Amino acid sequence: MNTAARINAVAAAFGGRADLGFANEADLQNLIVTELGHADILDQPVLRGNVTLMARPPHSIYHLCASNLAVSAETSLLLGLLLGSQLYFKLPSGGLEAFVKTVEGLPAALREKVTLLSQHDSALMAAAAAVVVYGSDETIATIHRQIHWRQRFLGYGHKISLGLIEQGDETPEIAAAAAREVLAYEQLGCLSPQAYLCRNPESCEKFAALLATALAEQRQTQPLPKLDFDQAALRQHFHQSAAARGEKVLAGADGEYLVISGARQLETGPAHAAVSVLSSWEIPDAVSWNNKLSAVSHSSPLAPEVIATFTNLGVSRFCPTGNLQNPPLAWHHDTRPRLADLVRWVTFG
Repeated sequence: MNTAARINAVAAAFGGRADLGFANEADLQNLIVTELGHADILDQPVLRGNVTLMARPPHSIYHLCASNLAVSAETSLLLGLLLGSQLYFKLPSGGLEAFVKTVEGLPAALREKVTLLSQHDSALMAAAAAVVVYGSDETIATIHRQIHWRQRFLGYGHKISLGLIEQGDETPEIAAAAAREVLAYEQLGCLSPQAYLCRNPESCEKFAALLATALAEQRQTQPLPKLDFDQAALRQHFHQSAAARGEKVLAGADGEYLVISGARQLETGPAHAAVSVLSSWEIPDAVSWNNKLSAVSHSSPLAPEVIATFTNLGVSRFCPTGNLQNPPLAWHHDTRPRLADLVRWVTFG
C-alpha cells in the first residue's frame, strides 16, 4: 500500500475514533503533512524549500505496552499502520483486552502487520528498527540500556496533568467539565488530572464543593469499577493522610470519589476520582515536578507569564477545562512528534 491507501484503510478500520484524536481521512493526511511536511513524502522524494527529501518508515517497531490503558497502545497501533511498518506489541502480564479486540477487528490487510506477544522477545526487539515503551521511568531506563544506539527509541514514562481554575470560574459548568476529564480513563493516564489549582482559598473551597457534586452526579452513569485490595488501600491512605494533615475531605458515601479541599501538597493520587484541590497557582516544591507534568487544562485564557511558568516545568499541552483527555492526533507527546521521531530522512542533491 502507498500512503493514500493506508490512510484510507486506517480511517475505515478505526471509524473516526474521537478518543484517538481524528474524525476522518483528512485528519490522518493532515497529521502526515504536519509532521513530515508532505502527503507523499513516505512514497517518493519531494521538494521542501530548496531541498529534496524522502522519509523512510521503520521496517518494524517493537512496543512494550503499559498495563493501565488500551488507548496508548491503540494510538501506537494507528501511527504504525499509517507508516506501514511491521508492528510487534508485548502485552502486559494481565493482558490488555480492549486493545486485543481492536487488533482482532482489523481487516486482513492491516491485521497481518501486527503481532501480539505475551512474552518479551529480546531478539525481536534487537532486530526492530524502532522501540516504543510505555511504563515506569525505571522500565524505560532498563529497556533503553538494552537496545543499540542506532535503533529509534521513544519512551513514555510516568507523568501527571493539572487543571487551573481562575477566580470567578467556580461554576457548576466548569466543575462538570472538570469532572468529565477526571473520570475519563479513571485517572490512569498521563493526561488524567491529579489536582486543580485555584487562585485563592475562597475559590478553592467553592470549586472543591462543586467538583464533588459534579463527580457524584456523573458517577451515576459511570460507576466506580471494582477495586482490588491494593487499590482500595491506596485510596484509604490518600483519604487518611489528607485528614491527618487537617485538610477537608469530600467523599462519596461509597467512596466513588475523593476530593481533597485545600490540599497543601501536589501528589499523584490513587486514581478512580481521587483528586486534590489546591488554593494557589504556585506548585508546592515546583523543582521536584520539573519535567513530570504533561498537560494543563484552564478555565479561562492564560496570561503569557503563566504559560511560560508551566512550559518551563515541562508541560507540553494546554487546553480548556474538560478537554485534557482528548488530545489532537498531532499533539507532540512529551514534547516530541510521534511520526517524525520514527522515520529516517533521505536527502537528494
